[in-house]
Amino acid sequence: KVDGTLEVDDKKLDKALKEKPANVKEFFMGDGKETGFGTQTYNYLKKTLQSNDGTLDIATDGVKKRKKSLDNQIKNTKRTIEATMERYKKQFQLLDKMVNSMTNSSASIERLLR
Repeated sequence: KVDGTLEVDDKKLDKALKEKPANVKEFFMGDGKETGFGTQTYNYLKKTLQSNDGTLDIATDGVKKRKKSLDNQIKNTKRTIEATMERYKKQFQLLDKMVNSMTNSSASIERLLR
């Protein structure tokens, strides 16, 4: 078919199996000089699915690289957040000291004005 699927005409296959079984076997397995359809399909699928340059391995490597990249981004974002939180904590502590100092100064001025 045009969409890449394999379609078998059962009637033709049954007829070929009854009338010329050796030809069917040769078609699928080959004749010793040329590989048959079954062997070619097996070899193609094996290369595609199992080799280091097969489609699935390439896709898997891509996913692994993307995951590693995302893990690094997460790690960097966590570090940035932690640094920002630490900076805010120090700023808040400094602001708290300043407010306490101003409160004490205000109390001292009030006592002097009485």
